[in-house]
Amino acid sequence: ISGYVACAIANIFQLMQIRTGEGKSMILGAAATVLGILNFRVRCVCYSEYLSTRDFKLFEDVFRHFNLLKLIKYSKITSLSEDTTAAKGDIRSLTGSLIRGQAQPSKYMETAV
Repeated sequence: ISGYVACAIANIFQLMQIRTGEGKSMILGAAATVLGILNFRVRCVCYSEYLSTRDFKLFEDVFRHFNLLKLIKYSKITSLSEDTTAAKGDIRSLTGSLIRGQAQPSKYMETAV
């Protein structure tokens, strides 16, 4: 099984393949540390809760040493999706408003010109 590491900094997107045993965890941990030191919020996501927890614990002492625990988060990709949805508001009330025709345009919606 191989994996891909994607990096998006300053709107420059890079994707590279890193095969099993070639150090994805180390690369992501080091990149997260550097980005955290530069005061970026970092989210490392994986399909597996086990792997996310394992990788975070591998670098937890480093993150703590640089006081980055509030800036760096490891999680399953489904957690990222849930957090992103929740940040837009309560999905039940938003859906209810939409059905009743009371939905307000959000900053995420484009307006037609």
